[in-house]
Amino acid sequence: MRHFNPADLGLGGQDGQHLVFTVTDDGTGFNPATTPMGTGLQGIADRLAALDGTVGITSAAGHGTQIIGAEREFCAQPPSPSRMTN
Repeated sequence: MRHFNPADLGLGGQDGQHLVFTVTDDGTGFNPATTPMGTGLQGIADRLAALDGTVGITSAAGHGTQIIGAEREFCAQPPSPSRMTN
């Protein structure tokens, strides 16, 4: 949270046998295509990959960020393996 200055932060999840989560904020945002993943986002991606899952990142400068993670088995249309952009 120290990097994106959010006024609001949301966290969603799904109960059950599979991992699915969404994190959204209304912070400063960034361009995922040109900004390297930091240790935190890379850690999320690595852990989901170990579960045969995916993480998708949607963000744009000035428009906040959304991170969606899911086990591939659970998600009918999982997020892209690396990043999604607006």
